[in-house]
Amino acid sequence: AAAAVLAAALVAAAFALGAPAGTPWWWFAAGALALVALLPRAGWVAAAAAVVVLLWLQDAGWGPLVLAAVAPVPLLLREASPPSWSAPALAPVYGLGGLALAFPAVAGQLRRPLHRAALGALGAWWALLAEPLLGERLLYGGTDDRGWDAVAAVAQAPGLALAGVWAAGALLLPYLVRGRVLAVDVVGATAWSAALAAGAQAVTGAPPRGMVAGAVLCGALAVAAAASRGAADAR
Repeated sequence: AAAAVLAAALVAAAFALGAPAGTPWWWFAAGALALVALLPRAGWVAAAAAVVVLLWLQDAGWGPLVLAAVAPVPLLLREASPPSWSAPALAPVYGLGGLALAFPAVAGQLRRPLHRAALGALGAWWALLAEPLLGERLLYGGTDDRGWDAVAAVAQAPGLALAGVWAAGALLLPYLVRGRVLAVDVVGATAWSAALAAGAQAVTGAPPRGMVAGAVLCGALAVAAAASRGAADAR
């Protein structure tokens, strides 16, 4: 159910961004909801393909950006839980509030190490691609290019380095914040989120938007999630 709702929300957002006025976006969102509910992974791929085609037909340079965002998801998260396929969208959503740096705490909740690393990297990738797509500064400020030129600008060393930083952070989180002793978790989460913030600044030499607030929220989410897991395990 969560996977279907998230996929429908993504389709609705894409139609709001690029569909012509008067397009019955709710039909497409409802279709994505039903399709992903029945066939979570195949339905997600079909819904993503439909969105890419729609935006490509608008000839506004959005199609390549969305294709570059969604194409790696089935490859990197093939065996992950279906809701995690739409989870990278949380990174640009957080970024709109200046809190994109909190996303690695979300990615760090997946069980398998490779899935955590993949989701962390995808979150950075989606946030960076969303900057030229939305025309907003979510992290560092996007390029003014559109289409494949914008994708190429994002896929430079700083962007790839940020994806690596977030992947490493998500991978390591459960080993540093274990949900056993609160004081130890707070210390671990503080050091972890500070290292993420330092890494995010180091990749470009400039701080990302909302670096301090994002790091604080990141650490708080990590501690809260670990405490929740610890309480569940204790039952």
